[in-house]
Amino acid sequence: MTNVKIGTVIKTGIITAFTFVTALIWKDVLISSIEKFFPANDALKYEFYLAIIATFILILVIYIVFKTESEIEYLVGKVKRLENKKNKRKSKR
Repeated sequence: MTNVKIGTVIKTGIITAFTFVTALIWKDVLISSIEKFFPANDALKYEFYLAIIATFILILVIYIVFKTESEIEYLVGKVKRLENKKNKRKSKR
């Protein structure tokens, strides 16, 4: 079982809530911008384009976060193994 800290869970929840509210605000801003700059009969088309672009950006960000996280975990494990080897050598002396 993993060690879950309540502080980390609370911080994550708060960040998630602020992110959600920010996304809703941006949604309204982007829809208002589309309505202002593009003809009314084409608004749905541009909202669709915006949704596709936002989805690709989100997928890219998620990929980068998970890739970075796995690389960091690999490097941390490598450093710990090196430290263990070093400590074993010191204890043999």
